[in-house]
Amino acid sequence: MKKIIVLILFLIAARTFAQYPILDDSIKKAGIYRTFEEFRDNNPSILVDFKNSKIKIDSEDREFAKQYGSEAKSIKVYGLNTTESAAKNIGFIFGFCDGKKIYVSVETERYSNYMSFYEINYLAPISYYEFMPSDLNDRGAINNAKTINLRTGKYKNLTVKYLWELISDKPELLERFRKERNQPAVLKDYLKEYLAK
Repeated sequence: MKKIIVLILFLIAARTFAQYPILDDSIKKAGIYRTFEEFRDNNPSILVDFKNSKIKIDSEDREFAKQYGSEAKSIKVYGLNTTESAAKNIGFIFGFCDGKKIYVSVETERYSNYMSFYEINYLAPISYYEFMPSDLNDRGAINNAKTINLRTGKYKNLTVKYLWELISDKPELLERFRKERNQPAVLKDYLKEYLAK
């Protein structure tokens, strides 16, 4: 009985701490991910050499005002430029990779020429990227970072409350974060430190 319990605990621990190909593979495959699983597994179902393809990566800087009338913030937004018929063939899309950088959308949906993608700024078991909120109420947010949990595939906004919950199992880190005067300004730093341990 003890051997079975030890084996079960080992399997749970192995699954909990399992790395994913997108983190482990030194070469990121260029192409389009239709699903979160394709992204996590570094296995785009549509392989694309963007340099020699009719599908091109476009980008533009978009600006939105920060809270309380402070100066505007700019963020780079990406898109795939292709024909309407190619877009229909692509279907649902999670994101894409150019062979080096990874770009994801805020939500997986049927691909359209006006769909916005954002570069993943930090690739880790809990990755994050800055995004342009589509909800006008969120445009004044101090921090427009969204996380993707590679274990669950769930998105969450990187907020003080979420980081507090996440780092609660590291009392020393949590205590330092509690003492920060401007917690929203250091969310990404604490997330990176948490994930590095």
